[in-house]
Amino acid sequence: MTSVFPLDYGIFRAGKYDVNGNAHNEFVWPVKHNNDKDGSTSEDGKTSKPFFFCKLVARYPLWSFFLMLCGHLLMTVTTGILVASGYDLFPTNFETLPLQLRDQPWLKRDLAFRYRNSYRGWVRRILSRSSSFPKYRYRLGESVEMIYETRGGNIFDKNHLVKIKEIEDGMQQVRDFDRYCQMEKVAGTDSCLKPISALRFFDGTYAAVDPVFSDPNFDNIPAVLYQASINNATKSAFEYTLALSHEVTPTLVSAQVTRSLVLLGMPIQGKSASAAREALKEYLSGSMKPALEAYRRSTSQFEFLYYNYNMMIADVKDQAILDLMLAIGSMLFIGAFMCYHTRSLWITSFAIYSILSSFMGTNLIYRIVLDYRYFGFFHVLAIFIILGIGADDLFVFYDAWRATAFNTYPSLAHRLSDAYRKSALSMLITSLTTMFAFIASAVSPILATKSFGVFSGILVLVNYVSVITFFPTVVVVYHTYFEKYSCCCCTFGKETNQDEPQFGKETNQDEPQFGKETNQDEPQFGKETNQDEPQFGKETNQDEPQFGKETNQDEPQFGKETNQDEPQFGKETNQDEPQFGKETNQDEPQFGKETNQDEPQFGKETNQDEPQFGKETNQDEPQFGKKKKKPLLLRYFRDYHFKIVTHKFAKWIILSIFLTLVGFFGYQTSLIKAENEQLQLYKKSHHYSKAIDRNLYSFVPNEVERFITLYLVWGLKERDLGGCHFSAVKCEGTQVFDDQFDASIPQAQLALKALCDEIYNFTKEDVAAYKIRRDTVTGEMEVACFTRNMEAFLQTDVDAGSLTLDLPWNWSRTSAFMSAKPTNYSMTTFNSSFDRYLDIPLTYWLFDGFRMRLTDDYVKYNSLFGEVKDTFSQKTTPVSSVGNRIKFLAVQINTTLIGQSLSYTDGLPVVKRWEDFMTRQLSKMPASLQGGFQTTRVFWHWLYVQKALADNAVLGIAIGLSMAFPILTLATQNIILGFLATVSIGCVTVCVIGVVPLAGWKLGVLVSLNMCLVVGLAVDYIVHFAEGYHLSKSKDRKSRVRDTLEFMGVPVFSGACTTLGASFFMLFSEIQFFFQFGIFMFCTIGFSLLFSLGFFITLLGVVGPTGDQGDIVVFFKRFCCKEQLPDPQAGGNKKEST
Repeated sequence: MTSVFPLDYGIFRAGKYDVNGNAHNEFVWPVKHNNDKDGSTSEDGKTSKPFFFCKLVARYPLWSFFLMLCGHLLMTVTTGILVASGYDLFPTNFETLPLQLRDQPWLKRDLAFRYRNSYRGWVRRILSRSSSFPKYRYRLGESVEMIYETRGGNIFDKNHLVKIKEIEDGMQQVRDFDRYCQMEKVAGTDSCLKPISALRFFDGTYAAVDPVFSDPNFDNIPAVLYQASINNATKSAFEYTLALSHEVTPTLVSAQVTRSLVLLGMPIQGKSASAAREALKEYLSGSMKPALEAYRRSTSQFEFLYYNYNMMIADVKDQAILDLMLAIGSMLFIGAFMCYHTRSLWITSFAIYSILSSFMGTNLIYRIVLDYRYFGFFHVLAIFIILGIGADDLFVFYDAWRATAFNTYPSLAHRLSDAYRKSALSMLITSLTTMFAFIASAVSPILATKSFGVFSGILVLVNYVSVITFFPTVVVVYHTYFEKYSCCCCTFGKETNQDEPQFGKETNQDEPQFGKETNQDEPQFGKETNQDEPQFGKETNQDEPQFGKETNQDEPQFGKETNQDEPQFGKETNQDEPQFGKETNQDEPQFGKETNQDEPQFGKETNQDEPQFGKETNQDEPQFGKKKKKPLLLRYFRDYHFKIVTHKFAKWIILSIFLTLVGFFGYQTSLIKAENEQLQLYKKSHHYSKAIDRNLYSFVPNEVERFITLYLVWGLKERDLGGCHFSAVKCEGTQVFDDQFDASIPQAQLALKALCDEIYNFTKEDVAAYKIRRDTVTGEMEVACFTRNMEAFLQTDVDAGSLTLDLPWNWSRTSAFMSAKPTNYSMTTFNSSFDRYLDIPLTYWLFDGFRMRLTDDYVKYNSLFGEVKDTFSQKTTPVSSVGNRIKFLAVQINTTLIGQSLSYTDGLPVVKRWEDFMTRQLSKMPASLQGGFQTTRVFWHWLYVQKALADNAVLGIAIGLSMAFPILTLATQNIILGFLATVSIGCVTVCVIGVVPLAGWKLGVLVSLNMCLVVGLAVDYIVHFAEGYHLSKSKDRKSRVRDTLEFMGVPVFSGACTTLGASFFMLFSEIQFFFQFGIFMFCTIGFSLLFSLGFFITLLGVVGPTGDQGDIVVFFKRFCCKEQLPDPQAGGNKKEST
């Protein structure tokens, strides 16, 4: 028993026992508790002042809370006002992914050639007002590809062909099809073009070629299709429908897949080009898609797939909204988990609001301050990232706050400051490393990556500021006003409404409690009373002494950890003398230690009859030293997990397993290949993705496919993009022409002719190296270089006589030619000043000797020349003119490269080969032609975008890892700890990237963008453990590892659970990027958790720094500056260190 007697200046405490069980008396001086007091006693006995912010929050909790809440509400209200006022605060664009390289020439060249006719005075070469093709919808505007695939059967079976005919006829009967179909003239009448299909060889379309092509009942399928495969007039069309794996003989035709192409035309009467395109998009989505979808669902004979790009994009926008609704599921999961963890709806609701308001505050900075004008898929996905990161930070702070409940403090400000010291720095390190990893993506020249990196980096920083400012006020208000109540809107699982405080315990907290509730009259420990006698564990401003209160006095106190030599209750120390509550291997009896000795022990549960301290009994006397058990998860990390990772055999097995894992995924990483497909929007199981896959890999390459077409261009300069906003998505710049260009001078004509001759004379090796395509019928190279065809036409069409029609043309040849054609040229208009020589034979050739007929040469070459009206321009017919100045010209070369399946590793060598060829040719040409360049429509630029994304992914990982090392080293002040943490983060990164080939993915756009996130998400948990190891007061490895697991194990595990839960919902997305993002996020967090709890913590137990090993502060003091160190030979005098 212990007796307590009030004294004037102190209290006399009887009943303190030494290691032999003998009672001693002690005198304790009173200490006055003051909420405004600056000094506090920490675990190491040193006094630490509370932070100013913590003092404000502790003194004015409600004012602090409402002030911080108003700051967050201001961000929300400002966002709402700006959106309501019509300000484009969220410049969303889900249709276009801005993957543009403005600092390279390929985009600017592409745009220059694409808009080559956008100049004033452009001359349109119209053949006739009554032409052989329709006035409207004569060219292709849109097309819908329909694919029919059997599962192991023959698609050219009669029953299958009948079903295909039903589908094609049905699509041509869709409402308003006749208003949008591509037109052709049949017997002078405008009619809709039938779909390109194998059925055309049966319905009589080619009956004029061979009578066998009239078989409407499909009675002779092998004979018809075999003839289509060998007849030059039908061979190209048949190849479009033919599967890559096929058999075609006179008696057997077999393939598993075929396809049709439905054609829609432009221009549309009464609509501009842009309006016509929009009308076609609406018609595709509104009218054709429902019919296609009905056939896809109802067809059972084979699998029916369909594809149109604009139709798919419209569906992607709708699907993206549905997929983003999964964020609600993520938020609900995180809210539920946070509620379970904190047992408080008050804390949970404001924690979620803190995260969401951080998103809105970030967007205000991103949109208004930094003036970014793009907000796309990636930015929306940042909400999933910040839900995980934000919850992780909240758990770290809240668990640090709850851990302080096991200590006693002079004031609430001291407790809050202690929680700050244990959490704020750790959160700052993780936030900085994550932020820098994201901002590393900002160095990318591609807007999609750059803007996302900037946005996410700011978001992490804003969230950190919110966590360390707003969230503490939420916790303090809850602790001060709501924690003692058990209410559905405030608290879960609080079992007490008791008014009496308990010894050493702040009400409703988890810290240990001394004493027992009783109705007896004897004094009770831990109960509130108005009596004058001293009370144990009660905070008071009275002068009487109190038991269980921390003081700065030297005399021993109950429940206080000190560095004094006398035994203490419940403190672990490294001293050799017996201690109360410390585990030791000494033989003498110890208080609070489990032992098999017979002597009585304090704090140990036994079956002995003698009274024990800290044991639950039914006796009325108060009990000292009893602690409420800490949470199960915390005890697991502190006790069981600690024993596993520090076991003398288990630790080596763990390290071996993880190193093997790194080796396996490292090997998988080496197998990553560059993507050879265009951007995949849907998962592979989606019917759009399957249709694209069949299109690329299931059919024979043919002229209908989009082979890459190369253009050698003169007269244009690269498009001027200088006026475009740095974050504009659709800015296409200003057209610029080469004022030095002149193709009519004789030297230029000869140079162009030499160029064409060199290309036409390429060897087989050259053709293969330059990837030039050959015509499947004639075997000739598909090159449109005008000089050969023009000269051949002039030689056969004109009765030359004494005329010289070969290039180059000069004034004498030109005037002689025009004089011989007086019906076409008026010589009164021309004189010797006329120098537009090349335009005269060029227009004569394209207009078919002014017969104004549609010829193959007109179709092939008309778009490759641009003319502008000049001084000598004159009309030759009501719809044509001659004597114009040539504004630009181009040479067209069809390649064997298919853009949709071309990777940058295969394509870039071809680009460089053509660039070198063009450079050599330009060097031999006159000055008027030296401004030429080579380009393609989209594809050359796309190859460099692919390479830039891959390089950016590698660069982002390298920057993230390189930034992690110095940040971790500086934060932990230990180079060994920083190095081990960086190695562990690198191992996580290798494992995550190794998932890419295992998942069947390649290094494409989406994978490259996701790889930029890996380091940013991988650092958190390893950094928390590194910081926990650094903050440990212990000196040896095992103790520091145990402290780390005890302090950081629960918040790390809780944060990982929330982030894994948030990413889990993304796995149900149909959009490929969302799905890949979920996989990357799930794998990154999963591997990070495994490596932090397994590899890193075990590594710390094996080679972690002890004492001052690797301490950069100690190193700096010893080697970089002069420090006064004690000289043992001088009796303690100091000497200088060098």
